Amino acid sequence: MQSHDNIVQSLNQIRSENLDISQKAIFPKISAFIDMYLIHKNNYSKQTLNKIQQQLTQGYCSGESTLKAYAWQLDEEAIRYDDEKNTKPRDDSQWFYSILYILAKWDPQNESLSEADQHQIERFVSLIEYYQNIPEYQPSAQGSLEASLSDTLGRTAIADNSIGSSFSQEQLEQLLNAGIIPEGTITLGHTYNHVITIFKTNTMYKVFDPRSENGEALCSSSKELAQWIFNVMENIELTKYQHKKKYKY
Repeated sequence: MQSHDNIVQSLNQIRSENLDISQKAIFPKISAFIDMYLIHKNNYSKQTLNKIQQQLTQGYCSGESTLKAYAWQLDEEAIRYDDEKNTKPRDDSQWFYSILYILAKWDPQNESLSEADQHQIERFVSLIEYYQNIPEYQPSAQGSLEASLSDTLGRTAIADNSIGSSFSQEQLEQLLNAGIIPEGTITLGHTYNHVITIFKTNTMYKVFDPRSENGEALCSSSKELAQWIFNVMENIELTKYQHKKKYKY
């Protein structure tokens, strides 16, 4: 399993350098990256890249939140191996924040990117585009993780239940206390124009908001999480997912 300390270290590095990893700060740099490094590649049409750049001005909250949710799930449950077939820690969330760190530090006007960084940023952009506009790539609705996520054990994300209402902060706190977000489940929080992701582990709630300057937040209680959510969005719909084992023959 991915070491929680490594993720904390990545976030602390971002925060200690006072870097802004919100979409507002990062996405203009991704647009510059497209102009500098992708526009000349033969495997991308100009129309596709122009579409991505236009989407960047509107936001990729569903794509980025889904990618972060998947990274959390893999960190906790999936397995990977080294060349000697020994298990080794996952680094999915650490990779996610490393890309935001590179972009936050990068000055497109005065600096070039290494080929390795170019490759990883291209991978990041491809993934958030895929999850943001998934109906264009497969028969699935945006945010429908059960149709798009599977891990290295062959497990797929199964939609458990969904609840949406104009409830008060106190009512949301009561639902959280009743276990609407069990441990080890991915939960997407939707409004008409925004998506966040929540992951509960070891009695703590991890929350990622693509609009946040600082990355993920940790909430230690249902009350704290309800307050956090209401500071970010209202009229929220919560959909939680669990992984179901798919046996391969």
